[in-house]
Amino acid sequence: MESSKVPLLEITSLKGVSSMKLRRDIRVTQKTAWLMLHRIREAFNTSVGKYVRGQVHTNGVESFWSMLKRGYIGVYHRMSPKHLQRYVNEFAGRHNIRDMDTIDQMNTVVCGLVGKRLLYRDLTAPSDLSARAT
Repeated sequence: MESSKVPLLEITSLKGVSSMKLRRDIRVTQKTAWLMLHRIREAFNTSVGKYVRGQVHTNGVESFWSMLKRGYIGVYHRMSPKHLQRYVNEFAGRHNIRDMDTIDQMNTVVCGLVGKRLLYRDLTAPSDLSARAT
């Protein structure tokens, strides 16, 4: 997302955003939106565990899985086995920063993007999981 002028407000949605919605909102191709969302997932992966506060309890786990399920049913509709860990990392990141103000959420994710580069060819390269899913 080097030198990108794309607004990052989409990252603050608790349930996430589909690549089709992002494509329409920012007027890019679906392929570009899909790649951008995976790059944002990588940034969330960096934030996983950084903002854990207090004791872990059942309510927190139930809240996390509920949000992931709502994202799956209401936004993404399908999560491939190859990228499932990315989706889980994204929702773990969202869950960890949910109490922050919007600007702090955006700042956290942008900081997670620094020094990262996820290329489309790497994202779409075959893997053992993608071969088993077909």
